[in-house]
Amino acid sequence: MNVTISVDDELLARAREVASQRGMSFQQLIRDYLESITDPRSGSEIVKELFALMDESPGRSGGLRFSRDDAYEGRL
Repeated sequence: MNVTISVDDELLARAREVASQRGMSFQQLIRDYLESITDPRSGSEIVKELFALMDESPGRSGGLRFSRDDAYEGRL
């Protein structure tokens, strides 16, 4: 479904920049946001899911090392 909204030009420019920094389209940014605020799961359910995913993951980088600069690359 297509939806039309009115937003300030400056807000739209900032939102598009955020989407670009995240490597996604503006439309995907909006869809992801709407999904996040309408998620029927509680915070504790999401935390449990995250811990389950961490337990399943071997947590190995294969010997790759990352510097602090690498971790913050591309952030403002």
